Amino acid sequence: MLRICPICGMNYQADPKRLKHGRQTTCSRKCSYELRRQKLSKSIKLICSLCGKKFSRSPSQIKSKHKSIFCSPTCQYKGRSLRLTKRIVTKPYQIKNPCSVKVKSQIAREIWRKRRRNGTDRHTEETKRQLSEITARNIANGRINRISKIEYIVAEKLRTLRIKFIHQFAIRDPKTGRFCTCCDFYLPNHNLVIEVNGTFWHADPRFFDRNFLKPSQIRTLDKYSRKLAILREWCIPIAEIWENDILEQPEDFITPILKRIGR
Repeated sequence: MLRICPICGMNYQADPKRLKHGRQTTCSRKCSYELRRQKLSKSIKLICSLCGKKFSRSPSQIKSKHKSIFCSPTCQYKGRSLRLTKRIVTKPYQIKNPCSVKVKSQIAREIWRKRRRNGTDRHTEETKRQLSEITARNIANGRINRISKIEYIVAEKLRTLRIKFIHQFAIRDPKTGRFCTCCDFYLPNHNLVIEVNGTFWHADPRFFDRNFLKPSQIRTLDKYSRKLAILREWCIPIAEIWENDILEQPEDFITPILKRIGR
């Protein structure tokens, strides 16, 4: 778009989209500074409606639709509290009918009650399998970081002993090729999976009675049992390391693993 500079009168090319947002109104930065100076020279002397302080503003900075002009945001906020500004609503508010909201909430509650009665308020086995597949795929692709602090301790110990391992190893179903589960550690030279279990989340039987568990622990054990079932189905041996053993025996917790791999 060909345009004439309002300062020097030269022709220059301007982008219509940038002009729409107040950009490229002059041909150069020098002319832009001059245009700003001229606008400031046309500033209007005003008096704050709250504190009475004298100040100056350019015509484009004056917003007088509320019938009050303030020298600072502080005075403007105080003016709102004192109702010095006139409330102007250009578009009426869309207020929801409270009766309709109550009816919708009642319908939603009734739907959930019906699902509980029918036993359909939980994930099915097929849905759980699909969720496990999605989670394992995201962990394998690095989209989800599910590494706990105790896993870093185990990884550092394996590096010290020069044992080759794969951290957060995602296992595929040999029949379908889809991801089905993800293991904490996998030792490829020994075909061994190492699971690092937390005391609370995996309900260490030395500290928790399996008959008195919290819902979060029950859900975790349910997922863990499905993982163990998959590994046993494919004859992959499993070794477990518990959080309490790592914290209480930082030097000896790896000993059972070394015996399993013959070191």
